[in-house]
Amino acid sequence: MKHVNVLFFALFISFNAFAGNLLKNSTMEVQGDWLLNNLDATVQPTLAWGSATIKPTAGAGNALYVTSTVTNSVSNIAIYQAVTLSADSVYTFDAAYKYAKLENSWCEVYVGATAPATGSDYGVSNGTLVGKISGWDLPTSTDGTIQLNGIKNTFSPATTGTYYFVLKMGVGSWAAGETKMLELSIDELSLTGTKKQTITPLQGGGKLVNGNMEEQGAWLISALNATVNPTIAWGSATIKPTAGAGNALYVTSTVTNATSNGAIYQAVTLSADSTYEFNAAYKYTSIVQSWCEVYIGATAPTTGSDYGESNGTLVGKIGGWNLPTSTDGTYKLNGINNTFKPATTGTYYFVVKAGAMSWDATTVSLELSIDELSLRAQTASALKDITNKHFTVSANNKKIIVSGVQNNISIFSLNGTLVQSNTLNGRFESKIMNEGVYIVAVDGVYQKVLVK
Repeated sequence: MKHVNVLFFALFISFNAFAGNLLKNSTMEVQGDWLLNNLDATVQPTLAWGSATIKPTAGAGNALYVTSTVTNSVSNIAIYQAVTLSADSVYTFDAAYKYAKLENSWCEVYVGATAPATGSDYGVSNGTLVGKISGWDLPTSTDGTIQLNGIKNTFSPATTGTYYFVLKMGVGSWAAGETKMLELSIDELSLTGTKKQTITPLQGGGKLVNGNMEEQGAWLISALNATVNPTIAWGSATIKPTAGAGNALYVTSTVTNATSNGAIYQAVTLSADSTYEFNAAYKYTSIVQSWCEVYIGATAPTTGSDYGESNGTLVGKIGGWNLPTSTDGTYKLNGINNTFKPATTGTYYFVVKAGAMSWDATTVSLELSIDELSLRAQTASALKDITNKHFTVSANNKKIIVSGVQNNISIFSLNGTLVQSNTLNGRFESKIMNEGVYIVAVDGVYQKVLVK
């Protein structure tokens, strides 16, 4: 059984409080409590438990190695297990991964009220997507973690009871003679819960001007690639998000056999030495076949063209295909939320895109409000992240131990509060710490550490 006391990550990660992993056999050394289902495919990927073929850097020991090659066919499989979840908690998924091939492939994680069934796919109509990497949603690294590099979301159960944690993997080839491959490993899966947070009002701003959405102000508007655009009303009281303040931007659109799309945007100046985080309050009454996505890119939207992941980095998303965990919440707590680190210092474009789509005679509607939009540099981004460190960190018996201190050491909580400091040359042992994540500063070099 693998056990890791210290997890090292780049300082750009945003950590949640760990409340104990609910998954069994999460080290992926053996199948154990994992159940398998072939879903809707006649071809399944090959699974090798406890494999050393490809080992994620953020993993420990061996991993689950998954491979599949298809030509004009689809391979799909799910591994899953039942978990007992509480209605008073919000659950977060994470895992280490590493891949060699991710062509037309997917590795998706859901939490749902029903188990996978043979003959049927498993997706957003069955459960909430809490993690994803794929050939269409490439992570920011071939070797990383879902929380740091992939698409991630939280799950908030409506009632206390039994749910199903489902990991679905596969690859598809839809063209004659086309061969596609999946080759990845996944390790150290975790599903951890924290007590639900009371929604407190956000404050828009940071790098954004007129983030309170009371008036158009600095916002520019683009029709993108659609002939029909959503109707927007600045400073509207029609639907007011609980986490908002004052009035909000009210967005509506109704389409039948048509697509509605549009964007509001503004230029922002960002620094290469910072990592930026987006947040906003939202509330919706209808979001079927609709989207409200947020991007940061090097180019502005242009009339006649859509704006998506080929133009910028997705930093926030709610939609009919990626339902948030609440109809009234925030992007950070309830939606798909990501960070952005500019490659260079300069001008970028913050883009909010909203729309709805109907492919037939069915009428679909979008009705939502967004408020208190913000784009701020993460607190930890001002700290140096140096990989060639002269010290080592470990945690044992709820103490942080550092060897190789040359001058000084300080330990901070994630909110920046100083917990302990000392000046010395040699080995440092902290007082007994509460469980959680800390920032350790050794001679001006910073590292995160998990004590549990």
